[in-house]
Amino acid sequence: MTWPSSLSILKSPIVNNILSEYTQQQYDKVFVTHWGKSTLTYNATEVHYNTSAPQFHNEHEIDHNMRLIREQGYNATTPDQYVYVDPQPKATFPKVIGLHWGCFGGVWEKKKYPYFASLAYELMERGFIVKNFGNDKEKLPLDHPNYIELAGVLSLQDTINELSSCNYFIANDSGLMHVADALQIPLVAIFGPTLVTKNRPVSSTSKVLVGNLPCEPCQYTNNFNTCSKNICLTLMLPNVILEYITTTLKWDH
Repeated sequence: MTWPSSLSILKSPIVNNILSEYTQQQYDKVFVTHWGKSTLTYNATEVHYNTSAPQFHNEHEIDHNMRLIREQGYNATTPDQYVYVDPQPKATFPKVIGLHWGCFGGVWEKKKYPYFASLAYELMERGFIVKNFGNDKEKLPLDHPNYIELAGVLSLQDTINELSSCNYFIANDSGLMHVADALQIPLVAIFGPTLVTKNRPVSSTSKVLVGNLPCEPCQYTNNFNTCSKNICLTLMLPNVILEYITTTLKWDH
């Protein structure tokens, strides 16, 4: 079973299809990467598990996956940049900004930017409409006429289609960050403890904002599990991000 052909992300030249029941298909080979601790079984002649953590400081996750496939004798290349044709016209004003502050549960809570509510409020006071995306645990405590709460409301398919109508997107290191990147929505990705080289967005329309602390990033080190202060994100106040996005992306109206 595949997702509807009307799904906006399927118009991207780097996405051929999205399979929702992929474990039931027949494959010659399946590659399971080290960070995906999956217990799924696959209908495949060969299943390759990569359990050793590579040195991601100089390798993006996409390049890592392609390298694993090339080592098995397959021709796998990653496009340097891709060109995307916007599937939906976007309103000129008021501009719509999408947010995703997700990654809940366990150590991944440390990827959350803690001031998304304050940031959203400041944007709405400037006349922007803010749409918050995610699941039911990722709602923001906001009451404003320019605020639209979509967390926990939409299916993933509908989330992607609704996200494609945004003029801009702001997120921490998360899955929806990569969706916005694939849709080539102008994106600001806020990184703290996780590796930019491994997880960064790849589109030319995306920007990454980091704290540049000496201890950052700490992913794949003991500090990632033991740090309780998360100062790489808590020191990045909303006014810093507001200044960055208004000057870098020229958000004016």
